[in-house]
Amino acid sequence: MSRYISIQVVGYGQELVQGTFTDEEIDILEKEMESRDEPIGVIMSYDLNSILPDKFDWYECDDITHVYGASAFNCHVKIVDGDREIMLDNVWDLEDEPHLGSVESEEFDSFDPNSNIITSISYEKGWIMYGGWNLEDDEELDLKKLHIKIKDILFKNYEESLITDIIYDGEEIMWDSDTTGKSFDSYLEKRENFLTHNEGGSTV
Repeated sequence: MSRYISIQVVGYGQELVQGTFTDEEIDILEKEMESRDEPIGVIMSYDLNSILPDKFDWYECDDITHVYGASAFNCHVKIVDGDREIMLDNVWDLEDEPHLGSVESEEFDSFDPNSNIITSISYEKGWIMYGGWNLEDDEELDLKKLHIKIKDILFKNYEESLITDIIYDGEEIMWDSDTTGKSFDSYLEKRENFLTHNEGGSTV
């Protein structure tokens, strides 16, 4: 017989995508922002395809990266083994006594002076990640076998650390989510030497 071990990452999270845009596309978007007096986030979230027919929805503008995860600084982790509950106020508590699990961080910096990059982020709240695994009834839960991966996202003046993967005893845990969208933002990083038509220049 076996028993089910559940893990829940609850709090705040993000779906974050980054994609490249041509100078011409950025020029069109900036003119649209100016005429509507609206920020890039409004354009990306509602009207992108009508303005740029060759583009799809914001979450498909992801030729650089597309990541979903729980904010490492704004969530807690709960592990349930039958009547036993283990609560981690933050993910790094996993590394401390008595758990002695491991947390791995990988830095991702999308900076590219030769590309126009738009980063779009949907901010979520709720059960950002939940899943689990089976253990034999006579097998003890060993948190030293629990490994959590974090991706550190860096761009412009923005930095966030997202929990993206949960692994137990070398096996990746399949997880789902149940969240409510709280807000949406987009950030534009224009490539170096970009000149807009509005400034009297031309795209380079």
